[in-house]
Amino acid sequence: MQDRWNAFMPYPDVDVGHASTGPLSGLRLAVKDLFDVAGYPTAAGNAAVLAASGIRAATAPLVQALLDAGACFVGKTNTDELAYSLIGGNVHFGMPRNPRDPDLIPGGSSSGSAVAVAAGLADIGLGTDTSGSIRLPAAINGLIGWRPTHGSLDNRALRALAPSFDVPGFMTRSLEPMDAVMSAVGMPAANDRPISILIPADIFETIDGAIADEMIASIRSAVMPIRKIDSISSFSLADLAVAFITILQKEAWESNKTLFEQAPEAIAPDIAARLLSGSRLEDWEVRE
Repeated sequence: MQDRWNAFMPYPDVDVGHASTGPLSGLRLAVKDLFDVAGYPTAAGNAAVLAASGIRAATAPLVQALLDAGACFVGKTNTDELAYSLIGGNVHFGMPRNPRDPDLIPGGSSSGSAVAVAAGLADIGLGTDTSGSIRLPAAINGLIGWRPTHGSLDNRALRALAPSFDVPGFMTRSLEPMDAVMSAVGMPAANDRPISILIPADIFETIDGAIADEMIASIRSAVMPIRKIDSISSFSLADLAVAFITILQKEAWESNKTLFEQAPEAIAPDIAARLLSGSRLEDWEVRE
């Protein structure tokens, strides 16, 4: 495959079988290099992790479910190092190029999967989302991005960042293949329209005014009832953000503590600094 976008990891091709027929037949699948695929290593965007990985003997159950539904595996994709960034860069394997505008970042951490789909090299991009790692690259690359409800999809044989928030999910160029993917992974069809759309004022106040107005106008055009509330939660957004960051940083440290202690020089300085922040958090802070 010609990959001038640096979407894929430079692994030798290995034959990964798939069902000859199924709901995803004819669709090409790009898999973020956090998921195990038999015959390939799993690097998580880090050269030391790659060196220690070895070749995996089994495929992650979620990937296997897609293959069993007829999807054709086309490669493992680049990711921000340890999936711990939203930019799309990687000091070990380079930054994938945004096909819509090569002067812009691709977004991360599911950067390679997003770029592979946006460049027409794949139809389905399997990624993960902990704090926006599907939603952001999907938006930046003009794709449909789906971050499922936490715990709704099988996450075995997936290298963790922060298990309390890590979610496998997908990116496609349009709604039709996303509908097929959702069906293939057991998401029941929603035939009923929502009773109403909820617009929390505190959320929309964080959005650029013109964009917020356009979003609300788009919602109104669907001729669905709109309910407005002041806040999404009894906690302030600032308190929710502090809670999220605290848990994320602590779990990211625990997921990567061994790597950091064995090879700190193998981790990019900005990623290492985030891990160190998590190492300094006390258990009582996380419980609180």
